[in-house]
Amino acid sequence: MTTRWYLVDIVITAVGSGNYRSPAHFGGRMVEPDAPLAGVVFNPVDYGAVPVALVVAQVDVIQEAYLDGLSDVLVVPPNIDDVIGTGRLTTVQNALKSKNIPGAWIASTDTYKEVLRQMVGFFNFMRRVTALTGINPFTLSINLQTRYNSLPALWKNAILQAGIDGGYDTSGLAQNPTLTQILRSITAQDSLKQFKFGSVVL
Repeated sequence: MTTRWYLVDIVITAVGSGNYRSPAHFGGRMVEPDAPLAGVVFNPVDYGAVPVALVVAQVDVIQEAYLDGLSDVLVVPPNIDDVIGTGRLTTVQNALKSKNIPGAWIASTDTYKEVLRQMVGFFNFMRRVTALTGINPFTLSINLQTRYNSLPALWKNAILQAGIDGGYDTSGLAQNPTLTQILRSITAQDSLKQFKFGSVVL
């Protein structure tokens, strides 16, 4: 078995009288996985109300090949300690941008592990924020370049409250940062934190 990382959509499946959110293809509570992925051990972290999840999974060669062949799955290279390099930099940046995840900050000298850690930080903070708003911001007139003072009051208050609740320094909000800059500021404050996904430590 090999530890692999994937970026997938979150799907909502109606089961009986309830709706269940789960990472596409992997399944979840009340939702069956794709047949080739039955029994796969995986741990997801979602982007709050934004329908995207980062998944770390223990897969065999057949399951790896299956996931590699899915057009809606973004596959992280096996060795996350590899640097991204100039040849793949634009591809990685655009892949994240397509999912409303900040990516312009990534440099060719960054490793995939460094990018994954930043993504987990983004996802964790967005989960805090959207738990307060209950809405995916990107379905509104909000994008990664929207500045704090241009956000609706609901979102300004939620970002401030999520920052305070998480023990983060929120003084930078007075500088009217973009949403990308806000997320980057939060993850910078988590630079020494270890993120655990079952037996996997990032």
